[in-house]
Amino acid sequence: MVLVGNKSDLDSIRIVSSRRGLELADEFRIGFFETSAKDNINVNEAFACLIQEVKNRVIDDCISASFAHDCHVDVDSEEKAPKATSSCF
Repeated sequence: MVLVGNKSDLDSIRIVSSRRGLELADEFRIGFFETSAKDNINVNEAFACLIQEVKNRVIDDCISASFAHDCHVDVDSEEKAPKATSSCF
């Protein structure tokens, strides 16, 4: 799970502070990004983090599954995502 604060370019009408968003993300132990589609800030990074979270959960589920079940995850085809400057677990 990832917490995303959108429209970071509209700081003048902000309702939730960056600090509060980060505190909430820390409380739930999830990633946090402030994004702006208009200014192209952290949009790709937020999606990359979410995709990585899903991938990790799928791999964890496969590891936990019985070997009698057929489960295949291609971990060698990992795409290189840009490093996020925000927190991503």
